Amino acid sequence: MMDQTLQFYKKNNERLVQQYDSVNFKAVHQDWLAYLPSKDALIVDVGAGSGRDVFWLAEHGYKVVAVDPVIEFFEQFKKKSKGSFRDDQIKWVVDSLPDLSKLENYKNQVSMILLSAVWMHLTTQERINSFQTFSTLNNQHGLLVITLRYGASPDERLMYPVSIAEIKSLATQYHYQIKTIERSDDQLSRTEVFWETIVLEKI
Repeated sequence: MMDQTLQFYKKNNERLVQQYDSVNFKAVHQDWLAYLPSKDALIVDVGAGSGRDVFWLAEHGYKVVAVDPVIEFFEQFKKKSKGSFRDDQIKWVVDSLPDLSKLENYKNQVSMILLSAVWMHLTTQERINSFQTFSTLNNQHGLLVITLRYGASPDERLMYPVSIAEIKSLATQYHYQIKTIERSDDQLSRTEVFWETIVLEKI
């Protein structure tokens, strides 16, 4: 993620947390919920933001590694959680794609990687390198969930064009097969924005 975009998230973290938490987990992620792994599985949420999705997953029996480069999100998350989760339920890691270097200990152990509203911030080369990272972390038959945002950036955040075709090409290169592709409207009612969700399985 470019520094310009990262600084936007740091500067606006409080407002963005309110925005993210204004819609619930199921409303945002209904397109892939049927693919959730069995309880107690390890899920990595890359770009965890406010922790909305992390909370839901932990409350429903999953072990979650929450990854975000914005430490201010982590600080807000700690205030909201108030010690309500055990250390073995949620681990927060300040890190970013494409390398996720702080997750080296999780190689071949991750049942699902969630990448929600992140892909559009990565350059072409970062996306290629990210897929290599995903392949290293996912266990055999592990799942990768990526949401693609269509629509121009409303502010100084850098957003690059996305496409299912690009994901398909990278999936072939890094030995993933597509499970489903779903299109949905924006949950914040932005008429100029729509989403596609793609679920992939490591084979």
